[in-house]
Amino acid sequence: MKKRLVVANWKMNPESLSQAFKLAGAYKPSRNSQLVVCPPGVFLQPLSQRFGRKMAFGGQDCLWEQEGAYTGGISPAQLRSAGARYVILGHSERRKYFAEDDKMVNCKLRAALAAGLTPFLCLGGGLSAGVSESKLKIAIRRQFRAAVGGLKSLSRTVLVFEPAYAISTFGGKRVSADEVAGMAGFLRRLATQRFGSRVAAVSVLYGGSVDKATFKSYRVFGRIDGFLVGGASLRPDEFKRILQEFDI
Repeated sequence: MKKRLVVANWKMNPESLSQAFKLAGAYKPSRNSQLVVCPPGVFLQPLSQRFGRKMAFGGQDCLWEQEGAYTGGISPAQLRSAGARYVILGHSERRKYFAEDDKMVNCKLRAALAAGLTPFLCLGGGLSAGVSESKLKIAIRRQFRAAVGGLKSLSRTVLVFEPAYAISTFGGKRVSADEVAGMAGFLRRLATQRFGSRVAAVSVLYGGSVDKATFKSYRVFGRIDGFLVGGASLRPDEFKRILQEFDI
């Protein structure tokens, strides 16, 4: 059985390292899924050193250079050194609060791949609730083409359908399981059109207010290879139930 990916995006939580240890320690990884925890950068190395055998770790973002005069930036190489194997790129909150555009996402993607990281490429940022399916696809097609510009293959890249309007901080509009499954198929077609049939099996995740109430309905379609989980990953009991669903 192909292992699914479950990514816990802690965002700017929790407040202290002791709380981060407690949260990670409460997780019980599934036998049939790969758990990836993306904590704030300041907690990455101590968490990976303590829990690296139990789960994988990733960064929430990275810069497009491996070193240099970029105050406040974290390079892909530094993430690797701190224990990260993965990195989230193009997240809706990065686009909204840090004015991240498609060109920046492309530069970060290429730098992350060059450093040996597996990127989670988020697509759907900047979109408003109520957008038509056709406009949604046009916007995601544009983001995808811009993000992968200059690449000869998708390599290790994982695609994430992450419509901004579904994120709790931007309104948390529920997305139907039909839409999630349909967009997963659309992303795979985009990948195939750009890179050929060899990427037909590219992994596609869904992110957008995933919790215990929505998880089962999203999962049954079999078109999604995993989930990018935000708020629910900060609630250990709820998150454990999501992980346990993969063992049923």
